[in-house]
Amino acid sequence: MIDGFLAGRKIQIPESWAELPAGKVPEVLQLLYVLPESGQTYHELLRICLGMGRRQWKALIGPFFAADLSDEEKQENALVLHNVMTMVSWLWTQPVTVRPFPHFDHDDVRYLLPEEQMKTMSFGELSDAHIHFTAHVKGMAEGDEQLDLLVATICRPQRPGDCESDPAWDGDHREPYNPALTEYRAKKLASLPIDIKTGILVYFAGMEKDVLDHYDIFESASPDSAGEEEYPGQGWIKNQHLIAATGIFGNMRDTKGTSVHDILLYLEEDKKDRAARAKAEAAINR
Repeated sequence: MIDGFLAGRKIQIPESWAELPAGKVPEVLQLLYVLPESGQTYHELLRICLGMGRRQWKALIGPFFAADLSDEEKQENALVLHNVMTMVSWLWTQPVTVRPFPHFDHDDVRYLLPEEQMKTMSFGELSDAHIHFTAHVKGMAEGDEQLDLLVATICRPQRPGDCESDPAWDGDHREPYNPALTEYRAKKLASLPIDIKTGILVYFAGMEKDVLDHYDIFESASPDSAGEEEYPGQGWIKNQHLIAATGIFGNMRDTKGTSVHDILLYLEEDKKDRAARAKAEAAINR
């Protein structure tokens, strides 16, 4: 948090998504990505960031633009408000890496969002989620079909029973990922409110970028950044086959079920090894 002043009052301004008032991330995402931009939405964003209720905000800001103020005074006050607004400009630039909500209920079923930092995601789950995400943002299918598939891929019902007492439990409270169920559940989730879908979409995008940025694997934070793909996620599918062929993590099914971080760490080390071999070969051939 950073300290500031507004209308003669000391305020605390959040510097990241994690510092937003508890439970307000969904509302902020709706203002940013669902509702049209306007002066009103900017005021609402700032009000929420400062942790103020609507009455409190109105009492604070009302005198700023009172009818009896001169035009010069109103312009000065508008500048002060603008300067405070620039202090939360990270809302438009900083990836969303905090879960907007831990779960949502739909048709009497509770769906859990994946944990932050992809702590319990499998490589196959991430690969499929990336494919649906890319297809949606590139508009490769009409409507929200790919968005629904993304939501159904990463948001799943809670595991039945006492999973925490199971010695084989992998730490994931969601049902194990089963691609065969994704399309079925996606159709059910088609009627999910758009603000919930948007929150999940933005969360996945921010989380994926943040996680991939921690590994030195690709030229940029994308496994398919080297060139134009023939189909979404081509680079991910290729990596699945290449890694499965080594047998390091087992067969294709085992590879898909391996932790995202284990696979990414392997790819990072493999890239270093290949670079070292290339350097050594170049030195020999001089």
